[in-house]
Amino acid sequence: RPYAVTSALRAYHQLVTVIGRTLDGSANDPWLKRLGAIRTRASELLTKELEPLLYLIKRSISVMEGRNGNEIVPDRSSVEEAVFGVTLLMLARETRESLALNALIEKLARGIEAALESQGKQAIDRLSTATDANWDAALARSEAAVKRFGIYFCGTYGASMSRRHAANVEARALDEAS
Repeated sequence: RPYAVTSALRAYHQLVTVIGRTLDGSANDPWLKRLGAIRTRASELLTKELEPLLYLIKRSISVMEGRNGNEIVPDRSSVEEAVFGVTLLMLARETRESLALNALIEKLARGIEAALESQGKQAIDRLSTATDANWDAALARSEAAVKRFGIYFCGTYGASMSRRHAANVEARALDEAS
């Protein structure tokens, strides 16, 4: 489904470009103005969705302690919302020439990379030292980080973070079995 959105945005951008050339770049053509307005509106809507993304990611992989000192399990809906946001960001990166989002995309990409490299890795690594009381929260944060690594970095790096998470879970299971 994300690829369908990417393909549609690219096709739309190409269509607007071809129509503009066909009409000799006539800036006064009402139809061309309308197509440009649609592209601008798509950019505005995507910007509105992407702006809170970095906050959502940090909130779902950061350690939060409750009143009793135990860690709080990240809210499942905010975890899923952040996963959707990262997917949307990756689509926006693919179609940035079609939309007016370059500055926002670059800023978000740098912020997300930094958050995953620090807090994401930390969430995965903390799983190996989680206490029984904090296991559920640590597991949820680590799973959230692994999902984002998989979407954002893909390939080998995303897979290595997934293996790192799985190794920590397996080590915990072996300790409990002993």
